[in-house]
Amino acid sequence: MLVVTLTGGERGDILNPAMDLPDVHGRIAEIRRDEMAKAAEILGVEHHWLGFVDSGLPEGDPPPPLPDGCLGVVPLEEPVEALVRVVRKFRPHVMTTYDENGGYPHPDHIRTHQVSVAAYEAAGDYLQFPDAGEPWDVLKLYYNHGFLRKRMQLLQDEFAKHGEEGPFEKWLKHWDPGA
Repeated sequence: MLVVTLTGGERGDILNPAMDLPDVHGRIAEIRRDEMAKAAEILGVEHHWLGFVDSGLPEGDPPPPLPDGCLGVVPLEEPVEALVRVVRKFRPHVMTTYDENGGYPHPDHIRTHQVSVAAYEAAGDYLQFPDAGEPWDVLKLYYNHGFLRKRMQLLQDEFAKHGEEGPFEKWLKHWDPGA
């Protein structure tokens, strides 16, 4: 099994209060790389970073533009070609990705969905990205639905019921209730 990560999470939030330390804030990408390496080792999977820059989760009404050069604004073809190269080399039978809402409305998760669907379709087409390796048809593409709004709201409500601050308040505030 191979896990592909599109960004380093450089602009990510720290949801675990025990990790919300000054030393961590300046090294978030390094810490995430270490965490991923440990997780891959424990799970016995391969891991590949595509190396795109995290877009962050913009806040505001309306939200500000995404930062220059981040995954959410680079031309779609760039990350698609990068993922097609990985798919053609690894030759999986199945791919999984976020759903069209990105699991929750994070611009990089939504973009990952777009990239994954396009790479799934392009990997077997010899006319697309002809220099990206021998074409390979992936048989199935599944969407992950782990970040369901209702589930996150239930968890957040449980924290509140016990007088604690839950980790999902910020996400839920910016999440369209209809999603």
